[in-house]
Amino acid sequence: MKRKMDPALEKHLKKCQKVALEAALKAGKFLKSKYGKFKNLDRKADRSLVTEADRGAEKIVVKHLRKYFPHDEIMGEESGLFTGSKQAIARDLSSPKRLGSFRWHIDPLDGTTNFVHGFPMFCVSIGLEFENTELVMGVIHNPIYKDTFYAYKGGGAKRNGKPIYVSKNHNVQDAMLTTGFSYRRDAFYERELQSFSRVLRESRAIRRVGSA
Repeated sequence: MKRKMDPALEKHLKKCQKVALEAALKAGKFLKSKYGKFKNLDRKADRSLVTEADRGAEKIVVKHLRKYFPHDEIMGEESGLFTGSKQAIARDLSSPKRLGSFRWHIDPLDGTTNFVHGFPMFCVSIGLEFENTELVMGVIHNPIYKDTFYAYKGGGAKRNGKPIYVSKNHNVQDAMLTTGFSYRRDAFYERELQSFSRVLRESRAIRRVGSA
């Protein structure tokens, strides 16, 4: 049986999704303008790549989210944690309609390696966490293919405005799967490769595109 959603929370999540979509489209437009034209390429401590496109897209998303949700925390892939403003938090805590705490998670350019090498499979990824325990909303936008996926808890998932559903295939041997690998090769590669090899033998096919 489907659990009934708190109407106030559902209304808030609808607003969050609308704002996140706006932010993702703005950041995606910026990424598209930088595609094939970025100037600075750096390597982070975990060996993953970062460009001015990553940092610029994150600033766009953070600025847009803080405009509408100044009390929320924001965790950015490139800049770390942004806490809510003290004034907004105090005002929010004084309201009897307060829903709880929210934290946004942003990967402004998921698939930087693809972006750097001119492979058009990358996206802006925005997620929303409720009460530090539950992911309740998400938006994924690929600016090159103009594909946007989004969902919030209780509201179903959509792609470009049309509902989408999980596969009805229950057999791994008849399924095409997708996966990814960690940048922390020393810690995870052997285990990941073992899993990949096992699943590859059992499935119809497996793909690794380098972006969620």
